[in-house]
Amino acid sequence: MRSRCAAAAAAFHLVALPAHAAAQPCWRPIDTSGADASLERAEYAELRRAVGAIEQLMLENPPLRDMPDTRGRIWRSSGGAPTEPRPHAAAVYAGRYWRPAWVAGPCGIHAQSERIPASHALRVSAWINDYEFILRTALSLRGRPSIFYQPQVLGSFGRFRFYGYANASGNAYHRETVRPSYSGFLLMTADGRLPWIPVSAGEYLDLMEERTLRYQQDLARQQPPAVTDEQIDRQVHATYESLRQVDAAAAEQFLVSMQKQLAKQRDPDSRMNRRMARGAASGERAEALRASQFAFARQQLGAALASQAYTGKGPAGFPADLATAADKGAIPLVKIDPSFWHRTDRGRVQIILFEFGGRASPEVIEDTLRSMELERAAALLR
Repeated sequence: MRSRCAAAAAAFHLVALPAHAAAQPCWRPIDTSGADASLERAEYAELRRAVGAIEQLMLENPPLRDMPDTRGRIWRSSGGAPTEPRPHAAAVYAGRYWRPAWVAGPCGIHAQSERIPASHALRVSAWINDYEFILRTALSLRGRPSIFYQPQVLGSFGRFRFYGYANASGNAYHRETVRPSYSGFLLMTADGRLPWIPVSAGEYLDLMEERTLRYQQDLARQQPPAVTDEQIDRQVHATYESLRQVDAAAAEQFLVSMQKQLAKQRDPDSRMNRRMARGAASGERAEALRASQFAFARQQLGAALASQAYTGKGPAGFPADLATAADKGAIPLVKIDPSFWHRTDRGRVQIILFEFGGRASPEVIEDTLRSMELERAAALLR
């Protein structure tokens, strides 16, 4: 009898456990309101299929799907019509939320859950045909291509590299309040080619020098036009004549006072003029020093001007923020590769970025990343 009861109990558990597991995942219906109508056009069918496939990957990811005491939602967005040279872009987001974001109803989640940080248990974001936002600007100038800090490689998962967001100190940092070890993004492209390329030291120097010259020109434009001695004398005389019609004595007193002030101002040996002369000379020396620093850097770098640029504390005599690869803490610089995008097939999936974050433990975040079937996502690339 006992063995029969044990067998029945075992059979009950074999049936009941899968039923319990099937009821555990809690997902709201996928929200497509953030995707514009252009995503439904025939030429973007490949991109549309990629969006659906990534949504399915997220739904099937065990740590993301089965995270206890959470509710989940998935939503998509797309960036409107493509602009040269970028193709159409889209994004898929999946989030698991703790109780602060729960509301009544089946798998109810507050409409403003993203504004309730304490509820963010786990977040997976996937960007398709979009990557510029991950690059942090090192130097920008109107009308010129921007220069960025090169993202730092933190590791790899399978054949795909995991990058941190590089900042001005050369350290990888994260966009959300998560453990630094697991913040960043995983990058996959169709042919393994990176969407950014190195900036040469020569390019960086040219842009730095142009920025300095523009700054000086802007300052010069902001200066009021110079007033000549003749203009000042005419204004003093006009004021004197106007005042004389009312009070002749006051007018004479005004004229004598102004003549004394003007004589002092026009004396090249006066204290004020000597101070102004020293300031002008100091400014000229500063301009000459800046020019000599750029010339000195070009001379010292020589053939290395064609090599990748670095920013940081460089050798003595170099312009500020210019460093070499040998300098401690030097950060490599890059720019967007203008030839990366395929210019004729605007719906083609060329790059996918995954970002993982949230307030869950590092182990949960890493487990989610490792459980993502990355090769299935990579198969969408062309």
